[in-house]
Amino acid sequence: MAKAKNPKGLLEACALYLSSKYPFTGKDLMDFATKITGGSWKPSPGSVYPLIERLKMRGLIYSVSSERYIITDSGRQELNNLVLQLKNIKQMIETVLNNLNNFDPKVES
Repeated sequence: MAKAKNPKGLLEACALYLSSKYPFTGKDLMDFATKITGGSWKPSPGSVYPLIERLKMRGLIYSVSSERYIITDSGRQELNNLVLQLKNIKQMIETVLNNLNNFDPKVES
């Protein structure tokens, strides 16, 4: 499988999901994203640590130690919103892929 770029919103969803399960570290987040994508995507520290800072600034996670973070109530709401967005994107992509084989632009014009 080809290596994927950072899909928009996916790293944030991973961070919030992980923080809803246990206090996570940046390394935990990188390992989690790699594992759930079957190794096709491994976020870099340059993506992970700035994201953690942004999530803290937005009040979606907070520090429980110098390196571990956990979700807030606002973070849970944001996680629910992100999951719905990702489900909508998945449905749209599936629709497009299913229709590509059946679409003839010469007939549809």
